[in-house]
Amino acid sequence: MKREIEEARRGAQGRATPSNGANELPEWPSVLKIANDEFQQSVAVAQLAVKLWENKIARVQGPLEKDKVRDEGPQKFLEEAWKLIQSAREHVLREQTDADYLAAHGGSHEAAENVVGRILSKLRIQFRKLCDPKRNKGGTEIITLSDVETGKTIEVEWRVYRGEGGERAFNNLFWDYWCANSIPAWHWWAVRIYGEKLLALWKGYGVPPNDFLALAKFRRERDNRAANLQKKAETEA
Repeated sequence: MKREIEEARRGAQGRATPSNGANELPEWPSVLKIANDEFQQSVAVAQLAVKLWENKIARVQGPLEKDKVRDEGPQKFLEEAWKLIQSAREHVLREQTDADYLAAHGGSHEAAENVVGRILSKLRIQFRKLCDPKRNKGGTEIITLSDVETGKTIEVEWRVYRGEGGERAFNNLFWDYWCANSIPAWHWWAVRIYGEKLLALWKGYGVPPNDFLALAKFRRERDNRAANLQKKAETEA
């Protein structure tokens, strides 16, 4: 029994001895400090900085000036190199086509819906063109539409609702238009509910071309009636 205890003790001491390779921890793996894409980008910036540095040395005339540029090293040109790469990137980028987008997302149903929504949004008139309280430029916007049947271009001159009360004025126009064109059999609460949903859609996703043309026509007629009533009141006064 004593002999077995002694052998066990010696075995434990042997395993605890640093020189015994059987118990040493394996070498821990290393990883890149930055991701591979970022590393390649950093290499490109560094290489361009070196080129800029060498070009500066070649252009400098005086020996003292050359020595000064050499001592500064390429690190001084890193910022300029990065700006050049960013500028070059803007010239090689293009907008992703609908086909590109579908291919990148595996032609999923959600991707198809996004493409259809994108196409429709291009046809719609964005709300900020019709109502922009923060607009500083001119108060008139020329809205250009294309007539699908004739292929002709339609231009509508629209006075943009601006200023603090701009959105409230647009809302008033919408409700006048909506109530005037709602189905007579609808109850007032149905007119209100559907109107609120439609107004929210217009503000979020833009106004469909046909709806915009009808709204613009309604506005012109309403403004003309108001102007005529004012003239009549001034004449009678």
